[in-house]
Amino acid sequence: MFLTISTEGEELGDKVVQIDVGEEETIENVKCILEAETGVEVKDQVLVHNGKEVTEGNHATLATHGVKDNDLIMLLSRKNVGGGSRPGAGGTGQNPTALGRDGLPADLEAFMDHFASNPAFQQQLEQQNPQFAHALRTRNGAAVTRMMNQIQQNRREELKRKQAELALLEADPFDPEAQARIASMIKQENVNENLNNAMENSPELFGNVIMLYVNMEVNAIPLKAFIDSGAQMTIMSKSCAQKCNLLHLLDERWQGIAKGVGQSKILGRIHSAPVKVGDKHLPCAITVLEQDGMEFLFGLDNLRRYQCSINLQSNNLEFPSLDVAVPFLSEGELPKHMRGQPSSPTKKESQGNAGAPSSNVGSGPAQTTAQPAPASATSEMDANIAKLVELGFTEEKAKKALQACNNNVDMAASVLFSGGI
Repeated sequence: MFLTISTEGEELGDKVVQIDVGEEETIENVKCILEAETGVEVKDQVLVHNGKEVTEGNHATLATHGVKDNDLIMLLSRKNVGGGSRPGAGGTGQNPTALGRDGLPADLEAFMDHFASNPAFQQQLEQQNPQFAHALRTRNGAAVTRMMNQIQQNRREELKRKQAELALLEADPFDPEAQARIASMIKQENVNENLNNAMENSPELFGNVIMLYVNMEVNAIPLKAFIDSGAQMTIMSKSCAQKCNLLHLLDERWQGIAKGVGQSKILGRIHSAPVKVGDKHLPCAITVLEQDGMEFLFGLDNLRRYQCSINLQSNNLEFPSLDVAVPFLSEGELPKHMRGQPSSPTKKESQGNAGAPSSNVGSGPAQTTAQPAPASATSEMDANIAKLVELGFTEEKAKKALQACNNNVDMAASVLFSGGI
């Protein structure tokens, strides 16, 4: 049967070794094989299976310890486990960071003392895992044990995943299903490598992009106008039109349905509304929608009419024909509900009523509304966020890491522990 041996500790490093042995093989012989594979002498080897030490007494075999095919066994060095004493026996030796057979500190008090006396380690851990750092700083032994247990569990799951990949690579090369899985695995590895390179070399790619808003006044009412050159028409919600005292000018003959990712009823059109930009006044046509997701969107019809220029270098919306330039608003100048993605339809097509003038209402804000995620995907994301929060990361960081890693909780945990987010 095949066994995966994972080494751990300062002396051994993190390695994965696979061996092929019989289930009746004695533990002594297995240790001899591992000495040849890893260089760790038999007398210094500590084997751990399912949290229990695999001992050699009474000619014990793998079967007597319940070891089965494709199981994972941890190989620790006795020098790093309790300073030469048996793991879990209470000896601490001279290494306060020594781990026991279960992957937990051999002496929890010494481990926390070591943390308290190492400012550099404290600072690094505060950045990567503030909750874990808080548990160590406040000497909350139960929380430290729980978090380290979760870390060990994630490591074991990652090792099992690698083991499955190795088994797949050794599968029948003429099996179409195996080849398809290998191709998928290679593709995912390329995606992961691309993600890691982007996080390391271009972390700014993962920052939030603030949409373009400027201050305008419509009928003397101050508004934050969303600038969207991908929207064919300028639109306004019914509630905003009511706030601006414009509903009495609404031409209901231009009613219809705005269709896109979602849809909204078109209530009509205001053919000329007074809009103030900077110190200049200009008349604008505005289409009024029933939904309230977007208060006021300044679309391509008026951008083109007034020959506007979206200048991202100077961070201004420029009206050369009016000799006016208004700055785009920063995130701090926007209300909280405007800091995310606008939620108006992405494409609008008017379906006019019988006898009403046709109205060619074009595309709305491009790529601003995503389709709702399936309930199963949402619940899986929430469960993965909860797992990462248990490791001591904030919910915000956990969510960002999972989104960057395509909801792969193991990769997200690796990214967070490495300080990538």
